[in-house]
Amino acid sequence: MSTHERCTGMGGTDVAAALGVNPYRDPTTCAAIKRRLIPDHVEESDAMAAGKYMEQWVFHRWLDRSPLAGSDYRKPDVMVSEREPWAFGSPDFIVMPGEGKAAIGVEVKCAFSIRAQMRWNEVGTDSLPKEYLVQVAWYAWLTQIDEWVILLFDGEVKEYRYTRDPELETEIVAQARAFWTRYVLGDETPPKTGMASELATLTKLYPVVTQNVRTPDADEEMLMIEGRKIQA
Repeated sequence: MSTHERCTGMGGTDVAAALGVNPYRDPTTCAAIKRRLIPDHVEESDAMAAGKYMEQWVFHRWLDRSPLAGSDYRKPDVMVSEREPWAFGSPDFIVMPGEGKAAIGVEVKCAFSIRAQMRWNEVGTDSLPKEYLVQVAWYAWLTQIDEWVILLFDGEVKEYRYTRDPELETEIVAQARAFWTRYVLGDETPPKTGMASELATLTKLYPVVTQNVRTPDADEEMLMIEGRKIQA
């Protein structure tokens, strides 16, 4: 999906950022990118590159050892909501077990550092890091697929589960819609979070002027001091 196309709506990772639960991107940065005020560029780390490389292997490793082994699957293109044309998503995989059986969505995540691994809780549950829970719930709403498997690779393949939660999904969509309307289409700015990514974005949006600036000399310094005394 091109950068231009990504600016026409919100995907799963965008929604997590908009809701303030993405540890790598804040709401202000998300809005600025969608409004095309700054480029959508993230320097790819070795861990990010490895995660992309491992995605297919992790999925096939899980599928071949699961009761769904031999099932058809597909890696879908970008999917856009018919009801909310600004809402899109790209799930990693959709498994089709066979005639009369419901499709299953699959997301793959990798955690290579101890810090990243500690954010994951009890295996087999939906106790996911918040940004991934929001992402999967968004995809569930978008695709209307009820059952999801979230695969974590942290040295071994671990399986988590998410079953559709209409109440959670309705709240996420409502907040995403409000964000899109107020902060992307509108002229409001999101509440500040103090995240490092936010500071970097604000520096790009409001650069400090350093050209043709000098420190005051002694006489100017005295005038400034006297001025502050008068104001006080």
